[in-house]
Amino acid sequence: RAEVALHKEIDDLWIIIYGRVYNVTNWARKHPGGEVVLTNYGGEDASIVFETFHKNMKFVRGHMGQFYIGDIVDEEKELKEIEKDFLRFKEDMTQKGFYK
Repeated sequence: RAEVALHKEIDDLWIIIYGRVYNVTNWARKHPGGEVVLTNYGGEDASIVFETFHKNMKFVRGHMGQFYIGDIVDEEKELKEIEKDFLRFKEDMTQKGFYK
């Protein structure tokens, strides 16, 4: 995690998604949701927000393979308040049928 935390700028941007590290430097400016989505989580774990906004996980994970650079062996982490909000949002949207 310490190594990933060093890569948090638009010209050197890594994120963690479910224990996998991705170098998204060359993708950030092309991201359909805008670069700010990725830069907000640069150097951090973006798992929950990532899954919340990507319905077709199989497609997205296939696309992410080109950015994969390694794995993190991690201790259990405490969720940030915003991550808890995203989990509640996803649960609400799932119950309303948006994630089927």
